[in-house]
Amino acid sequence: MKHLYTSWQNPYTRDWFVVGMLYKQNNEFVFQYTKGALVAQENQFNLFTSFIDINKIYISDDIFPMFQNRLMPRSRQDFPQYLQWLQLDNTASELDQLARNGGKTTDTIEMFPAADFNEATNQTSLDFFIHGLSHASQEVIERSEKLVKNEWLPLMLDYQNKRDANAVMLRMGDDKDALNLRYIPRYLAPYTHKLYAMNINHEVRVVANNLNAPVQFRLLCKLTTEGNTENVFATLPQFEPLLPLLT
Repeated sequence: MKHLYTSWQNPYTRDWFVVGMLYKQNNEFVFQYTKGALVAQENQFNLFTSFIDINKIYISDDIFPMFQNRLMPRSRQDFPQYLQWLQLDNTASELDQLARNGGKTTDTIEMFPAADFNEATNQTSLDFFIHGLSHASQEVIERSEKLVKNEWLPLMLDYQNKRDANAVMLRMGDDKDALNLRYIPRYLAPYTHKLYAMNINHEVRVVANNLNAPVQFRLLCKLTTEGNTENVFATLPQFEPLLPLLT
């Protein structure tokens, strides 16, 4: 796990902004803001109370309370089931868990991992849970329950979307009986658009379909590209750190 991005959603416009990065360096937890925080401030974002100085790099021996509160306690009886839904084992670190659970609580914050290059397969990938299944039609929900591991989910750029011209739709089935599933998370849309623009092969496949899980942990997917596209991801305007990363 290299690092996680922290994104914030404007509760009025519903727009997402990548505002910070969390990672470990020399066994210490590090948080710093990204250039997206500057854009977010122009859109009603207030700096986190735990990290009030936008031009400071925060370091701690323990994970910061803001992020600790987004983890399920290991003492809970249902913790093993929770790890299974996340497709993790008992060795999963705090960052591993946040990368999968999205750090979701009841606020407008969500976390997601940086794209990760695997030299052995010459592929770059990242995992994400499908958003908004609870708002899907009954037909879509019933079809989604039949999705199996490694099933291909075609991507479609939805330029005619009046609310979000950058929206990227995931579909199920072949052209004859294809159904729109849901959109990929908005904060991943710029990356997907850039992959298309650079003519880089990429695809989304099902990792796990957790039929017994809460809806936010139902459908885990993986976006994979050919070659090393870590830099494509990391150099998107909002994703770049305000200050150099610690090394």
